[in-house]
Amino acid sequence: MQVRKATIEDRDALVDLFITLNQESSFLAFEPGECERQRKNLQAMMEGNLRQEQSLVLIAEDGESPVGILIATGSLMRRRRLSVHLIIGILAAQTGKGLGKDLMKELFEWAEVRGLHRLELTVMSHNDRAVALYKKCGFEIEGTKRHSLRVGEEFVDEYYMSKLIPLREGASAPSP
Repeated sequence: MQVRKATIEDRDALVDLFITLNQESSFLAFEPGECERQRKNLQAMMEGNLRQEQSLVLIAEDGESPVGILIATGSLMRRRRLSVHLIIGILAAQTGKGLGKDLMKELFEWAEVRGLHRLELTVMSHNDRAVALYKKCGFEIEGTKRHSLRVGEEFVDEYYMSKLIPLREGASAPSP
């Protein structure tokens, strides 16, 4: 397994992976089939993240095949420059192999170099494996978005989670 920073050439493979992840997991935002209909929007979103200096896209590969993704989306707003919002997905067949920790390790190194202070995400409250991984990586639950999603016939809560990184001496917001 290899984790690396994705490039613009990876865009279509990442979109395909994102669609597959949403088809096989009920823990992600899109319902099965819904993501495929959004392919053009996903391509534009992915391309934007790949080109934006404030954002990071990591790809986990098993040989040549992408099996995991981490997207850290930054902001162009100066007041939010020290924060990124995370989306993470790993194919079901590849879970439990340490890929989540590997993706997080690369993220933390990038965040430290960038001088970031806050990493944030939302996760369905009943996604025990993901919540456990995030807590193991230093994230804390800040609050609960009650009934924020409807999965099938059930309303699902989401946790807001974050990890604060101490600012280095003399650090300021990343430049535009």
